[in-house]
Amino acid sequence: AQLPLLHDGLRPRDTTRYPNLSRWYDAMESTIPAYGCRVRGNAASWAKVLSQTGFGNGGSVPETNPDDRTAASDAAASARGAETWAAYAADRPWVAPSPDEEAAATILRRRDAIRDDAVRRGVGDADTIEAGLR
Repeated sequence: AQLPLLHDGLRPRDTTRYPNLSRWYDAMESTIPAYGCRVRGNAASWAKVLSQTGFGNGGSVPETNPDDRTAASDAAASARGAETWAAYAADRPWVAPSPDEEAAATILRRRDAIRDDAVRRGVGDADTIEAGLR
């Protein structure tokens, strides 16, 4: 997913050049809500990760090449992800209407476990962590 930022002109979603890979992207984004809404990421998050030393780039910061086609492809994939999530949540009343709301709901449901784990790891005291989770 990050390759278009690293290689000028590379279009892994090009249906004429990479038909199988393009179909894989389409299937992942249209049938697996977690992929299309979260795992896939977006051009901004890819650029942020790639700009940090040591994240799978041999210890050096690579030069990235974002362009309008990458942004357009990213926007289209995000829209497909939102549609996939909406279809997934439609017949599951216990699932929030959007991935962001589902993440927030999960944090609220698991607040005590998150707080206790943070205390065990020395992040802070329980009251401070609890206040941060509100």
